[in-house]
Amino acid sequence: MGKYFLLTSFVLTTFIGCATSEKNQGVAKPDLPAPIYTANEASRLSFCFSLTGNAYTVARRKAAGESEESVRNSYSAASTAKLLVPVVEKVFEDSFSNSFDYAVSFFTECAQNVANVAQERSKDAAYCTMNGLIAARALEDKEAGRSKEEAYKFGAQFNSKTPTMIVDEIYQSNKPRTKPVLSVWNECIGPMSAK
Repeated sequence: MGKYFLLTSFVLTTFIGCATSEKNQGVAKPDLPAPIYTANEASRLSFCFSLTGNAYTVARRKAAGESEESVRNSYSAASTAKLLVPVVEKVFEDSFSNSFDYAVSFFTECAQNVANVAQERSKDAAYCTMNGLIAARALEDKEAGRSKEEAYKFGAQFNSKTPTMIVDEIYQSNKPRTKPVLSVWNECIGPMSAK
């Protein structure tokens, strides 16, 4: 259960700390001429990003064979249970074959329904979400004592140098717990958002 605490705490600090995170020097981001999200949309997308981190964790636990009751119980005592238990229920209702892809779809749906950002407009934010999920996975690997080379294996499926850069940033970071994940999200979404 300890490895899942990281992504659970990720939801809390992501939503609370999105505006205060430090810069991340190593993560590539789309080239955009001007902000494409209003400040309100960016705030709501950040909320969706935090829920997505939890959806990803729940999806991985479901894929590993854990029961809905067990997963629900691990979230029901949290101060954010009113937000997280419905995420657990949704993940267990949905069918999927890949937890990461499911999480990105979850984000896109949240962007449409919570942030009122249409699917076509949410693609850049979904890219930032993928980066954030890669960062969360790398942080989990780092905290579990796995080598950076082992952490690279997950990102290799994306055929891009960005996951490697994210893993390098996470492994070099001495920031407490979820701060590196927040840095990856904020560095990516920041230039896309109006101030």
